[in-house]
Amino acid sequence: MKQGFTTGSCASAAARGAVHMLLTGEIAEKMTIMTPAGIEYEAPLLDINVTEDQAWCAVKKISGDDPDVTAGMLIYARASYEDFEGADKETSPAGEVLKSLKAGTGFPDVKSGTDVEVSVIPGITAALGGSAILGAVVNHDFCTISLSDYLTPRELIRKRLECAAISDMVIVLYNPGSRLRTDALKEACEILMEKTGGDRLCGVVRNIGREGEEYRIMTLSELKEYRADMYTTVFIGNSQSRVVNGRLITPRGYEF
Repeated sequence: MKQGFTTGSCASAAARGAVHMLLTGEIAEKMTIMTPAGIEYEAPLLDINVTEDQAWCAVKKISGDDPDVTAGMLIYARASYEDFEGADKETSPAGEVLKSLKAGTGFPDVKSGTDVEVSVIPGITAALGGSAILGAVVNHDFCTISLSDYLTPRELIRKRLECAAISDMVIVLYNPGSRLRTDALKEACEILMEKTGGDRLCGVVRNIGREGEEYRIMTLSELKEYRADMYTTVFIGNSQSRVVNGRLITPRGYEF
């Protein structure tokens, strides 16, 4: 019997493909999803169109041996950068969705007297996961800063980078680059180098906890030329961070 897939599965594959192409700027010829029945579905993407602020594509409906009127139709999905209250425009380093509701934005939207229950699911942040992959760079005081200026003014991001550099904390940078923000990481490195110099040890981890996971250790000067994307998490060591047996380590205390 020839296997078919529902309209919803086709739409899910198309939506995932559109989001992927919008965030990475790379054309994807096919996209794989897992159906509710636990079946892996690799769908060819058709009629692809990617612009600066949106991407769309289609998946052809395959009805198998039990066709209906939707058989052979193109199921379209479009992803775009649009304002949405309580949502992030860009994906988190470990995520794959364009917009995600978070606890900090979800709780204020739940009004008293409603029957809506908010459930917060704990997890391991990219900062801790990436630190373990690099070695133990987050092993003392640290801070996280997003380089995305979608919800935060660039001047405020600059101020946070300057203060973090002065504090000598380990710095973890989220959203270090995208197709629309190609110079975000370079500008951040230049700001940090004004306070720390270019020899400060750094690390980058891409695809944390996922297929294709990789990491590199480098200096801040080298990091300035690194091409990061939304799947990359960046780590800036403090003045005591060092490389031990090929791993980036931050001692628990300071040595004078």
